[in-house]
Parts: sequence; C-alpha cells; structure tokens
Amino acid sequence: MLKYLKRPLLTLRQSATRALSNITKTTATTTATGGRLIEVNKALNGWEAKLKDAGVQDTDFNLKCIVSHVLKRKFNTVPDDFSQLKFNSAQLADFERFLEARCARMPLQHIIGEWDFMDITLKTAPTVFIPRPETEEFVRLVIDNYKRAEHVNMLEVGCGSGAMSLSMLHALPQVQATAIERSKAATALAWENAKLLGLQQRFEVHNHTMETDKYMPESLHDKRYDLIISNPPYVKTDEFQYLHPEVVV
Repeated sequence: MLKYLKRPLLTLRQSATRALSNITKTTATTTATGGRLIEVNKALNGWEAKLKDAGVQDTDFNLKCIVSHVLKRKFNTVPDDFSQLKFNSAQLADFERFLEARCARMPLQHIIGEWDFMDITLKTAPTVFIPRPETEEFVRLVIDNYKRAEHVNMLEVGCGSGAMSLSMLHALPQVQATAIERSKAATALAWENAKLLGLQQRFEVHNHTMETDKYMPESLHDKRYDLIISNPPYVKTDEFQYLHPEVVV
C-alpha cells in the first residue's frame, strides 16, 4: 500500500508517524482541540484540480466524503458550502494525507475505512472487495420477496464484508444467515461487522473454499436453506487494464 503515498506521512501533533497500513483508522487520536483553526474552504485550495489531474471523477463528492470523515460527521449533515467549517491543525494534516492517497487512486472507501450499504455502515479493508451500489438493488429485491415470510434460513456464498447478509438481517428480523467465504481477511471482517451492528446472534460465517473442501463445511452438510444468494467477483484478471485503478485495487 506504500504506492498510495507521494511523500512521507505528515507528523501529527498527538501521534508518531503512522504506517500507511493505518490509513483507514479513525482520526479520533489526531483531532486535538485548540491551536489555530483554518477554514475548510482555504484548506481545499488546489485539491480539486489535483484530484481532476489524477483522473478522479466526481471531485465534489470525494471532497465532501473526506471532509465529513475528518470532522467525524455524517455525510448528510455536512453542508455543500463549507464556508462555516474549520479544521484544527491535526484535522488539516489528516485531510491532506487522505487527499494524497485519493490522488494516488486509493479507493475512497479504504481511505475512510467504512462505507454505507443500504441502511447499515460497514467497516472496510484494503484486502476485501468494496460493496457496489448496484448490489443494493439486488438486496432490495430479495428483501421485498421475503419480507412476509415467517422464517428464512439463508446461505450466502462469498460474503466479502458481509454487506448482503447483514443488510438482510438488519431489514428482516425473521432471517437467520449463514455465510461462507474463502478469504480469511474477509471472513474476519464480516464477523467484525456483524458484531459492530449487533447482528452476531443471527449470523455465522465460515472460512471455506468450495473448490477444495467439497463445497460445504462439514458442519453444514445436513443443513437446508430457504434462500441462497451470491455476488461473486465477476471481473477477469485480463480485463484489469480496462478498469479504473480503484477497481483493480
């Protein structure tokens, strides 16, 4: 991930120089109060042009996402006009560091460290696929089809961060979800998201590779499911050259 930095990380007031692997951590440890404040609009000077030069699309959206994250505010509570907003020195350092990473085409979701999907907020990680907005449409269709069911025992194959299963659990209290995932990192992240959302009582996730482990974990061989969902990776490696850098990451 060092490729995302164009220069060394800035030294922050309340922390030592941090490794780039911590780029997605919350800024709670670096947002000390006090000191000189700078208007956000002044801090933005030149960054919109840098983002455009780097090929980043929808620069206004990207800037607002990063501003709201640095200020620890929900996106929809931050006005489009930043004239009344200010950074302290530590927040300014974070802001510039995150924008450097974005100019290097690090995905916005990984910079922020979390992302909204449907009505839940998921923690993200650089090694786990980011849930796509198009997937929300699929999940809504499934929810609409099963919202009147008395009980739904569901299996998800390849759950990634847990976006689909956890959205189903959040929307439908009658759902019990089991997920299998080949990536150890994604398995751990899905379970962490379940706990953060308070859904772990109705969710179980197994680190399992279907191709080599006879399709299902042994503990699930005798189970039956009312619904099986999956949204596996669908981009071939030889197509990477045609994709945006964020997608390839």
